[in-house]
Amino acid sequence: MQFALTAAPTAQPRNCIYGMILSLAMTMLCKYILYIQIGMPQWMMAVIACSLAIGAISKTGLVHPPAGA
Repeated sequence: MQFALTAAPTAQPRNCIYGMILSLAMTMLCKYILYIQIGMPQWMMAVIACSLAIGAISKTGLVHPPAGA
């Protein structure tokens, strides 16, 4: 996550709100598709959801440390 923080101001309200919303949306999407529909083990779904959420908030510039952790 430290590599993604180079260009993002982390302590902004926009990052706090939208970063958490984007992380939640990615996690719920992965849970629905991978865990409920496909039947993937929960630990594997959690790893994929976390990595996709960090990638999404890094790509959009909404990195917020608790959301990325």
